[in-house]
Amino acid sequence: MSLIFTQTDTNALLNEVFKDLQTLAKERNLKYELSLPRITLTADVDSEAIWKIFTNLIHNAIKYAYRIVHIKLLPFNSDDIMFNIEFGNDGPIIPFDKKDKIFEPFYRLHDVDKNTGTGIAPPLSRSLAELHYGALSLIHTKGERNLFLFAYPILQDQAFDIQSFADDRDKQQQRISSYVDNPEKVNPVILIVEDNKEILAYLNKELKGHYTILRAGNGAEALDILDANDVQLVLTDILMPIMDGITLCRRIKSDILYSHIPLIFLTAKNSLDAKIEGLNIGADAYIEKPFSLEYLLVNISNLLTNRERLLYGTIYFKPIGHACIGTRQGLYTPSIQDHP
Repeated sequence: MSLIFTQTDTNALLNEVFKDLQTLAKERNLKYELSLPRITLTADVDSEAIWKIFTNLIHNAIKYAYRIVHIKLLPFNSDDIMFNIEFGNDGPIIPFDKKDKIFEPFYRLHDVDKNTGTGIAPPLSRSLAELHYGALSLIHTKGERNLFLFAYPILQDQAFDIQSFADDRDKQQQRISSYVDNPEKVNPVILIVEDNKEILAYLNKELKGHYTILRAGNGAEALDILDANDVQLVLTDILMPIMDGITLCRRIKSDILYSHIPLIFLTAKNSLDAKIEGLNIGADAYIEKPFSLEYLLVNISNLLTNRERLLYGTIYFKPIGHACIGTRQGLYTPSIQDHP
């Protein structure tokens, strides 16, 4: 997997995972503790990957603990280039000579076989840590407790400084109303459909200077937004919950109200079959992740320009009897004088 690093409040993220697993710790009557420094740590992380690391390590600590689970974000200062988090419990002590063995897939210690599990969490967590240019290791504590140390760079070479945002439907509707009243003064409206919040935020950041952006987390949300707004282009992922991009594309291209809207697939599905399927159901472009922003912008610009030519360009009619043409403004019946 590839990661997208964004500036993240690590204290808040760790605290959120800690609270999510609090019920499990209570069921086992454990002393469940989290220690955080008073200063907030903002680090460049892939929040989904870090979430998986925190969840796996805390869940394992709870599962194998006798009485105590303790998680601690170690103090840091402005000169530090790494931050460190300890995940400890007082469960069956892992022999220090197994410190590398436990990070092998499917490996489980014999004395903890009574606990159900697959032996996937430690190797997955270490792999994700290494993708972050960090490390996960078992620390020798002289037999007092099990202690895993997660070390991670505070800054990455390439990271997006993206503030959290939430959809504001009222503001979106105001922008759309402004577009309808003053089409020359307002940017074209693009609907981005993407369930990954980091990618969604990145696309919003890069495109909002050129276009008015609406956002949806899946195909079902996208259809609701299309019903309420005048959208000029849809940019969508394929793999999404509730309604995927393929289904969304079929719905759009089979509906006479929306079939004119250009649709671009922006997806990690890069097989030839996936591309053929996407184009066969009516997608206007198919762009693979990771993608070139310049290439995406050129595709968007070309599709919008072509659509504008179709809608507002010169149309010549060859009359065969009488025909009615449906437009947003009503019905128009061309006469013989319309033909040059």
